[in-house]
Amino acid sequence: MKELVYDGEAYDCRKGETALQVLLRHGVDVNYSCKKGVCNACMCKATQPAAALFTGSLPQDLIDSGYFLPCRTTPYTGLSFGPVQSGETTATAAVTEKTRQAPLAGEQDMGDERPWPSPCESLWRRLQADGDLLKEIIDDFYDAVFEDDIMAPYFQKFTKQRSKEKVYSFYKQLFSGEKCYFGDRPRNAHHWMVIPNEVYDHRLRLLLGFMRKHGLSEEMIALWLPYEEYYRTDIVKTSPRGRKVGDIYQPAGGFDYEILDEGSVCDSCEEFVDKGTRVMFHLRTGQIYCPACHDKAAVVEA
Repeated sequence: MKELVYDGEAYDCRKGETALQVLLRHGVDVNYSCKKGVCNACMCKATQPAAALFTGSLPQDLIDSGYFLPCRTTPYTGLSFGPVQSGETTATAAVTEKTRQAPLAGEQDMGDERPWPSPCESLWRRLQADGDLLKEIIDDFYDAVFEDDIMAPYFQKFTKQRSKEKVYSFYKQLFSGEKCYFGDRPRNAHHWMVIPNEVYDHRLRLLLGFMRKHGLSEEMIALWLPYEEYYRTDIVKTSPRGRKVGDIYQPAGGFDYEILDEGSVCDSCEEFVDKGTRVMFHLRTGQIYCPACHDKAAVVEA
């Protein structure tokens, strides 16, 4: 039976398993997140570098030193590797330290906005070294997003320019630490969007393409990617969820009824609604619908 050696211990391998799957099946405590070779969270170091190792977007100097991603590496005879040791290289430490803040795949959603992670001054300096590289990447990325068959449907309620401006200020605060973004953070901003991992990965591949198109080095990309994984579980979900601001929870959707104790205006037809009328109202937005517009409200919710 084929075996791999991790941190001095031998583990049997099953056909078709990746090195990461082998370790997880044996209950080994290892760092990982996306399992797709994108986030670099599972990065390890082989005892001897080999061509059969999957390296993804790791910088070339790390690849030359034997670093690889076990989540996409199929074990082979003689594979021996171990965890990244703190401080081995500047780039390695940056990748692992940032990623360690990210939740594991499937981590329970506790409902609160994730705190801002530590900024990355070296990445921010590089993005500002020759003009505004971040703006160039974001501009090209959103030009593509609004034309992309998978991504465009998520942006029907937004203008392209507004999306560029908001995302630019978000990344600027994320990387530089300067307080310049005043919108919702990812969990609340995407609370109503049903976004599977496959769509999140598709978005990430598009973004990676424009990072490389604009000459961002693999070392800088390795510093950027953990931030994307940090927010994955805030964005990826199988159904809409409510917004939570402080201790106040706002439902994702749904309606209830009430009797108006004062006259008001229907948010659909904009006609006046008399006091004492039984109206439908949206649980999150508070919009009210007169009896003639109840069916329209249901269509909007769907």
